[in-house]
Amino acid sequence: MDFKEYKTCSKCLKEFDKTSENFYKSVNSKDGFYYSCKPCDNAIRTNRFKEKLSHNISRICAHCKKHFYAELCRIKTGRGIYCSILCSNKDRICVGKSLGEKNPNATLNKEIVSNIKSDLSNNVKDDVIRKKYKIRASHLCSIKARRIWRHI
Repeated sequence: MDFKEYKTCSKCLKEFDKTSENFYKSVNSKDGFYYSCKPCDNAIRTNRFKEKLSHNISRICAHCKKHFYAELCRIKTGRGIYCSILCSNKDRICVGKSLGEKNPNATLNKEIVSNIKSDLSNNVKDDVIRKKYKIRASHLCSIKARRIWRHI
C-alpha cells in the first residue's frame, strides 16, 4: 500500500504531494519543506528581484566612465559615484597627488595662502583671517600646522 503525504501551499492554497518536486527543501521547517509551493515561491523570488532592480538607477563611473547601476539609497547619501572600490581608490590617489591649485577640489591658490601665512606671522587673529579669506577654522589650523600647503 503506497501512502502519499500531501501538503497545502500557504499562498495558492492548492494541495500537492509533499515531495521535492513540488516544494523547496527547508531545514528550518518541521516537515523539511518550505511553506509555499515551487511556482508560488518562484513568483515571490522574481517579484523580490524586480523590486530590488527598480531601486537601482543607471549611473556612469566618475573614474573609468563605465555604465553601472547604483541603489537609490546610496545615491541619496552621496555615494554611488564609482562602479567599484577599485575605481574609488584610484580616483582618491589621483586627487591626493595633486598639490595646491592643481587639486580639483582646491578653493585657495598660492597667492591667497602666502597672504594667509604672512598674516599668521604678523600675529593677526584667526577669526579675522577666516572672515577675510572665507575659510573654515579646520582649514586654517591645517595651514598653520603645515599639513596642507606646506610647499609654499
